[in-house]
Amino acid sequence: MKNLFVLIVFALVASSCSRCKTCTSGSTLITLEATHCREDFDSGKEYRDYIKELEDYGWECD
Repeated sequence: MKNLFVLIVFALVASSCSRCKTCTSGSTLITLEATHCREDFDSGKEYRDYIKELEDYGWECD
């Protein structure tokens, strides 16, 4: 019974976590930093495409 409780709590905590990436511009003059979270987009694909587009323009996201 205790193991089931631990499993349920872990599942709730893991599902409430938001996937976010902090992206930094590659500019040498002014460094810009922005955080983008999955919950701010309509779909996972839209989120991934946006991050990929930033990286294509020289931003580093992690």
